[in-house]
Amino acid sequence: MSRPLRRYLGVDFMGVATISASRVDLGRALARVTKAPFKPHQKLRLLRTYLLPKLTYGLVFGRLMAGSLQELDREVRSAVRSWLKFPPGVPSAYIHAPVKSGGLGIVSLSASIPSLRRQRLLALRGSSWGVARAAADLDFVRQQLAWCDRATPSAPKPSSSAEFAAALHESVDGKELRQCSESLISSQWVDWALEGIGARDYRHFHAVRVASLPTAVRCTRGSRGTTLPLCRACRSRSEHLYHVVQQCPRTHRGRILRHDAVAKQIAGALSSSGWDVERERLYHMPSDQGKKPNIVAVKPNQSCIILDVQVVNGSLDMEQTWRAKIRKYDTNDLRQAVSELKGVAPNNIRVMAATLSWRGVWCGKSATELRELGISVGVLRGITTRVLLGSYLNWWSFYRGTSLHPSLPPPPSSSSLIPRAGVG
Repeated sequence: MSRPLRRYLGVDFMGVATISASRVDLGRALARVTKAPFKPHQKLRLLRTYLLPKLTYGLVFGRLMAGSLQELDREVRSAVRSWLKFPPGVPSAYIHAPVKSGGLGIVSLSASIPSLRRQRLLALRGSSWGVARAAADLDFVRQQLAWCDRATPSAPKPSSSAEFAAALHESVDGKELRQCSESLISSQWVDWALEGIGARDYRHFHAVRVASLPTAVRCTRGSRGTTLPLCRACRSRSEHLYHVVQQCPRTHRGRILRHDAVAKQIAGALSSSGWDVERERLYHMPSDQGKKPNIVAVKPNQSCIILDVQVVNGSLDMEQTWRAKIRKYDTNDLRQAVSELKGVAPNNIRVMAATLSWRGVWCGKSATELRELGISVGVLRGITTRVLLGSYLNWWSFYRGTSLHPSLPPPPSSSSLIPRAGVG
């Protein structure tokens, strides 16, 4: 007579022994979520907050093999890639790295389950129940601890959240995200997307963030030699995403529009907080041709700020870039010119810079200073997504544009492409 099958807290028992954990539940659940009429960020939230935690207890206490956990991870990554329409080559570390470190925060089962099982087994020795302490010396427990050691991923595979974050920041596509943890505002839109980001924009923002938009350099990975393909518009540098978005003359107008949009949002937030804001005024000074800070704002208590906006390269140290921008405008001549015009003492003038990267990563000290001025987290989060949108539109306009740098020969006319009579 076969023993009856019983389930307790998601774990199947037959008699006194557990049976193998089933992988059908996860596959079926992922298929249901994929078919459901949800937006991609809603599907990610279901996966991160409900689906994977629901399976954790059963996987920790059920019988399974390390290969099963790796197969479950592959199913999860495949579903996430389909929801966000990632092209091949997006690093898996981007999916499993914590949100605050620039990833999606999807738990890796092959990295977390052996660790959780080990913690449960080792906790037996410290239990206040004598039976549990005696069970810690059983051969079964020692065998399970040995399994945990074998199932834990070994280098170079990441085995913890910190290692996934390090793997992401060491990759070509994720190195500019290493400063995300300096300001949580850089990553809050990943979880707060229910506040109005459309499904298409949400996918585009992730494509910008992990540099997965197609360019000549990215599309020729694995098939080219050591020479990188040059930009088709200016021929001055290789056509990678940073050049397309931040450097190419074809997207110059888009960079100005993105910069001005950020300055406008900050100016509006300062006005709402009681500041008298003036934008883009040229201050003439005897030492140079003059300076035009983006924002000069005064409060009734006779405090004044000079603020300039910059969207920079995230591979550099953004704190140094932030300090360099402050040094540019923190001069005695500019302080004196603003003091005379605004009626504020020079020592009551504070020079600041709003600094974030083209991938929406904030300089931590810059975000902190803006918060001190009374700008809300919601406004800074909106600036983050506006920069991501502007970067995506720069890429989009680059590939729809036909303008060439003046030093390049013009493209052939349409008439020269028509075969002549009798030729061929």
